[in-house]
Amino acid sequence: MADFVPVVATRHQPTEWPAVLILDSLTFHWTDPLTGKSLALYCIFAAYGYDKDGSNGRLWKFEAVPSGDGDAWAEFLRSLPGRPESIVCDQDKSIISVSTSNGVNGPR
Repeated sequence: MADFVPVVATRHQPTEWPAVLILDSLTFHWTDPLTGKSLALYCIFAAYGYDKDGSNGRLWKFEAVPSGDGDAWAEFLRSLPGRPESIVCDQDKSIISVSTSNGVNGPR
């Protein structure tokens, strides 16, 4: 199965970022029951995209990453060409700083 999934899925993969992009993340932690110390294990990044007129929404990209910092978001956003006209997110400072910088995928 692992040999055939990439072949079948490739034609359904997006080739560039959409006009409207919604970004969010969730960090998964593990807490040591003996010490109570919490350790961040990994972070899930999700991107949901729409056409310019707000139609045809779909999950654009979903990825597990080691951390949810600005460098990880920059790499995530550089994984596809293009630059969304609008990015929507919560108050995540890492997403905001990267999405407002001119360095991610260059100007549109």
